Amino acid sequence: MEDEHAAAPIYIPDAVSAAILSITLGPALLRCSPFLFFLARLVNHLETDAAPLSSYDGIFACLRAALANNFTSLTVLERQTLQGVLERGFAAFADPMVVFEFFLDPLWGPVCARLSVLLWGGQSLTQMRDVAVARRCGSDTGARIALMSELAAFAALEASQAVLPPEQGVHPALWWRLWAATIRLLQPVAVHLLAMPPSAAGGERMFKALKSLLTTRSNRLANCGVDS
Repeated sequence: MEDEHAAAPIYIPDAVSAAILSITLGPALLRCSPFLFFLARLVNHLETDAAPLSSYDGIFACLRAALANNFTSLTVLERQTLQGVLERGFAAFADPMVVFEFFLDPLWGPVCARLSVLLWGGQSLTQMRDVAVARRCGSDTGARIALMSELAAFAALEASQAVLPPEQGVHPALWWRLWAATIRLLQPVAVHLLAMPPSAAGGERMFKALKSLLTTRSNRLANCGVDS
């Protein structure tokens, strides 16, 4: 019957239950709890278009790092299986320009250097970033050298944890507009890349709201009325 409650509304595989209740994995999960909580909040921001597209790179790289450093009790086969799942997920959307954007996102500054050496299909994030820089500059060697120099200067600021102002909640694109005027070449590139939404959810929400205003019975509103 459709109106009857299922015996188990949420199916949890036995392997997942065993991992959560495991004596060896339990402490690792507890150590990762703050990190996993941060990832959950980040995914929520992505779903509402409040975080830049580069956060996808950060999420995948942080999961790889957590798997390597915190779940050492897993067997080699289990670790390789999980690594393969992450690599396939990353490959589904990975693009050098998105990786370039990751290096321009101040949110990931404290961990960017550690995550940039992880290999994805034989390439590190640093190598993908360099491909994006070469693609953007084309045959202009001078522009490429200047852009890489400003990237190194920005990375030094990140390493010194001096990038973000006290207002930690500021969007990365806004940070580049307000506090990065001295990074002359990178500023317009960063603003352009970081302003791109991670999904079409914003546009879908706008159309949904518009449908409640402009209907068959209310179809003569002026533009100022619709905007209000």
